[in-house]
Amino acid sequence: EMVLTKAYLRYVSAGTFGIVASAKCNVVYVRGAAARKSGRVGVAALENVHIWDTKTGEKVGVLLGEKHEVTCVAMSPDGRHMAVGYNDGSVKIWELETQTNSVTFSGHRKAVSALQYDENGTRLVSGSKDTDVIVWDIVNEAGLYRLKGHKGMITQCQFMRKCDCLVTSSKDTFVKFWHLDTQHCFLTLVEHRNEVCDFVLMLDESRLITGATDSELRIWNITMDDQFADSGEVRQSGLAALTDSDSQAESPENGPVRCQFLGSLRRQSRERVVSVRMDPSGQYIGCHVDNNQLLFGWCDAIRVVCREQTLSLNCIHFVQKPRSEES
Repeated sequence: EMVLTKAYLRYVSAGTFGIVASAKCNVVYVRGAAARKSGRVGVAALENVHIWDTKTGEKVGVLLGEKHEVTCVAMSPDGRHMAVGYNDGSVKIWELETQTNSVTFSGHRKAVSALQYDENGTRLVSGSKDTDVIVWDIVNEAGLYRLKGHKGMITQCQFMRKCDCLVTSSKDTFVKFWHLDTQHCFLTLVEHRNEVCDFVLMLDESRLITGATDSELRIWNITMDDQFADSGEVRQSGLAALTDSDSQAESPENGPVRCQFLGSLRRQSRERVVSVRMDPSGQYIGCHVDNNQLLFGWCDAIRVVCREQTLSLNCIHFVQKPRSEES
């Protein structure tokens, strides 16, 4: 008889090399003083984050992690720090100039799936596969509050500038608006029938564009209640009694934001949306879908979409990147 010695058990992984980027994480543009020059990006590479110079093709920095894989990254507004989320639910703040870890936040039970700074860089919001959303105080290095209400993995989080509100999306098909002074959800968008993968707010916050696993990008009109805009006043009586079931029906009288569905932009591809982004000037919007297609459009055309009208991408001058150029 042949005896199996299980010799393969003697071999263990000693390390990896040549990793350019991990497929499970986003890519961020490194800006500000830490970039020194334009054209640098931060990408996850297993447990580390590599800083690459896209002009020279050289790796110019490494944020050394430990044993947990990087799942999400975000740049601070001043470009000096990078927030990195890990598979174990922790969030670390890295100094890009010294490439050292300055703060570690632990609050999630599962992998971090979304990270975003506010415009001042003093607060950070994180979403996770555990369905929780946590707002962190960067200055005091502490958690502010945990927001519960979603039933699926958080796919995107974003602070609003005109009021103290937070917008979140999830695989539970909902997009929620939260008032941060009371930590209550005052509005839930229920139009989607599929998982919401990403969303983007226009710079003037007059439009919200959401992308899901279907073939449409949905456009929402946002109006601000004047008594809430740029003020800290909150109608405590209206929000304190609001429950998650109440928020399913859009009730704009109970919150600072009113949101109305305008129409859809139909994509030729039926692949799910990976990400939706806007350029810093606010003139263009880009949509990355799962079959490696990139779609670009002009935001001015999106602003004039009529209510309940379905348009094709050609109507707003979207251009699909040819496959020959993708390679």
